[in-house]
Amino acid sequence: MQARGELSERADTAALATALLAAIQGGMLLSQVRRSSTAYRQAVSVVIDHIESYLVR
Repeated sequence: MQARGELSERADTAALATALLAAIQGGMLLSQVRRSSTAYRQAVSVVIDHIESYLVR
């Protein structure tokens, strides 16, 4: 996305990828423990919102 000019140059893509992976894995674990998909949806949603804040509009 950054190479195509869709993501700001100030975005740390490695850190964003790590955060997304952590949110997915952590959200899945919490969802299994709580027997509810709410934690997964919330965790992933927050990270996606953060990534979208770097979009070039």
